Amino acid sequence: MNAPFRHWLASTAAALTLLGTASSADVHSAEAAPAAETQPELHRNDATDAFPVDEYRGHRSNDIIAFSSDAVLKSGESADEVIAILGNASSDGNVAREIAAIFGDARVTGPVGREVVAVFGNVYVNSTVDRDVVAFMGNVELGPEARVGRDVVTVGGTLKRDPAAIVGGSTQNISLGSPGSLEGLKIWLRRCALLGRPLALDAGLGWAWGIAAGFLAFHVLLGFLAQAAMQQCVTTLEQRPGRSLLAALIAVPAVPILALLLVMTVIGIVALPFLGVALLCASVFGKAVMLAWIGRRISRPFAATTNADATPADNPSIAKDDWSVPLAVLIGGAIVTVLYLVPVLGFVVYKLLGFIGLGVVLCTLLESWRSSRAGKVRTSATAADTTSAPADAASVANRPIAHAGMPRAGFWLRMAALILDLVLVLVLTNLVSNAFGHHMHSMGMPLLWAAAYGAVMWALKGTTIGGSICGLQLVRLDDRPIDWGTAIMRALGCFLSLIVGGLGFIWIAFDKDQQAWHDKIAGTVVVRTPKGTPIV
Repeated sequence: MNAPFRHWLASTAAALTLLGTASSADVHSAEAAPAAETQPELHRNDATDAFPVDEYRGHRSNDIIAFSSDAVLKSGESADEVIAILGNASSDGNVAREIAAIFGDARVTGPVGREVVAVFGNVYVNSTVDRDVVAFMGNVELGPEARVGRDVVTVGGTLKRDPAAIVGGSTQNISLGSPGSLEGLKIWLRRCALLGRPLALDAGLGWAWGIAAGFLAFHVLLGFLAQAAMQQCVTTLEQRPGRSLLAALIAVPAVPILALLLVMTVIGIVALPFLGVALLCASVFGKAVMLAWIGRRISRPFAATTNADATPADNPSIAKDDWSVPLAVLIGGAIVTVLYLVPVLGFVVYKLLGFIGLGVVLCTLLESWRSSRAGKVRTSATAADTTSAPADAASVANRPIAHAGMPRAGFWLRMAALILDLVLVLVLTNLVSNAFGHHMHSMGMPLLWAAAYGAVMWALKGTTIGGSICGLQLVRLDDRPIDWGTAIMRALGCFLSLIVGGLGFIWIAFDKDQQAWHDKIAGTVVVRTPKGTPIV
């Protein structure tokens, strides 16, 4: 199998070299010497793969090279090489050396002195080929008059051979998966990737359009589930576009540096999966935000025209955008899908949406964190003024902790406490596994132990060890104590927050009450306690 691949690599390198030296898309010079004088011997009997350099000299003027079109050699004509890039290569005449098609099909009905190669294309041979026939990510078909001197190799395709066809060497069929899926991938590479766009109008790209429709539906669903958070992000983009772009620019080098620092600390390796999931969710949500922003910009003039004759008394929502977030996402997605069809611009739009969307989400998180810090200062001042009055001191002391002026815990502080608890659970799980056997090393066991640990600590102490270190306390919204039912319900709700890519945890950053999904299920909230509060 090494010899065919060497021939294929040599043919591909020759094609790219000739592409760089050709002065036009199609070269078929009339200054070539007569075929009888310049054409080397078609049939070689040597067993080596090394060719004299002289064979490649003096024949560049009789090559046929086509870029983004078909390279055709008609019957009765001769050429040294026939090469097509982004097109088909076909020969009914006499070819002294190779026939190669890159992202195209090769069809041969005339004699070939060396190899026939197709990269991301099919090969049809019904003549004499002195050496090898290779198809990478394509099919090979040998007609009844096919005479192949050496090997026939197909990688990621199928081989169809007429009973009368003769192969001097071996036939090798290397499968890479379903032929149908590979054919769709080849079409996407040829019609989309090489033209710099995610989508194209082609019957073989139905699977790509299905994926695009699925992502758009998911983004619309996010618009239904997180309207307030998405509106907040859109407002951030409209009011602070410079900061949003700056956040994206800072995140590009900061993320790998942060990952490297976590790896250097060794124990921080545990946080790498959470960091990756958080960035992925932020990117997906940021793209939905960008679609909502585009749809809002497009739909705003129509909304203003529709409500022009109404008054605020008749329609109190006129002062606000009357178009819902999901509809804005749908409109923006439709516009972006059309842009995806434009060569080069399609990929530029795709990358910019994810890049700027991530910056918008990070900027919104930073603004929320600053607002929460300012709110804590105001709350502390109010609490101090309240406790200074003797008449109100008793009432404040008797209030539950959720309403005693203690601020809600933010996203990053809660994530820090969660990481500390996970590290503790992993260490304990590893110790127990080493002591009683290795059957506890499965993926699900640490999560089950973490859920059990959280439920027990919440029911007994209202916090965990990580929460105590970070100064956090779990309380109920109805002022009742945390019982076993609430603790177990919250622990089970954590699995729901996790299985959707951690979105239930990220919800803390956007929710007005700074609740995760499992907090909403259990009716709880996490507050910050004074420093030095013991866990026992």
